[in-house]
Amino acid sequence: MAREAMIELNCICEQRDITLLVDLLCNGGWTVHNEKGNIEYLPIGDDEDFCWQEDNISYEELKKILVVKQQKGELVGIHLFYEGTSHGVSLLARNVQKVVISIDINRNTIGEEKNSLTNFEWYFSKLIMMLNKEKSLLFSYKFEDYID
Repeated sequence: MAREAMIELNCICEQRDITLLVDLLCNGGWTVHNEKGNIEYLPIGDDEDFCWQEDNISYEELKKILVVKQQKGELVGIHLFYEGTSHGVSLLARNVQKVVISIDINRNTIGEEKNSLTNFEWYFSKLIMMLNKEKSLLFSYKFEDYID
């Protein structure tokens, strides 16, 4: 058994491009680059196959891929890492209206056990409070934490 956690965002904004959300997160302490300096994402043509790709590409190249995927109606997937920590998330969305943030990369927990509770206070401060500062973005959110 393992504990899984996620945040579901439902966003309302004029710009429906998922790159808006990625830009906001990157301006708020998150980065698309892993510890090796690479970017981990779902490539064009991968629509729910979840064959993650890791490449040494620029942020601008990534944004072009995300735009093409969104135009094709494909599921956009990108790993984000909080700067200065080993904690990360997987952002999955077709547009900004419904975004799933899977807390699955070195999940920040309360306790040391494998099934310890997710430290939602940390994720709330690093994600929700940061997004709340953007006045052009209205959103609702839901946290989930469960054992499967």
